[in-house]
Amino acid sequence: MPAAVTAEELLKRNDETAKAILRAWALPLRSAIDSLAAALDPELVILGGGLGAEACAALAPFPAVAPWFQSPVVPARHGGDAGVIGAALAALERSP
Repeated sequence: MPAAVTAEELLKRNDETAKAILRAWALPLRSAIDSLAAALDPELVILGGGLGAEACAALAPFPAVAPWFQSPVVPARHGGDAGVIGAALAALERSP
């Protein structure tokens, strides 16, 4: 079984099939982020979870469609643990 390849490694390859697969995955995400940015006008979009950093790398070649609602997209500082840490903090805030 071949080893996993990062989005950044796929972008560096001169392989049109790899680039097409990455594009097919990244463009709907780019569209969803742009739609949310247009509706909510966030200062920053943070992508967390296990694929947060990979998603940011995959989005790099695809800028927002309209620059007037473009929000910077960055990976969560705590990577795959971001959701668990956020849930724990929310639980602590609600506990008496």
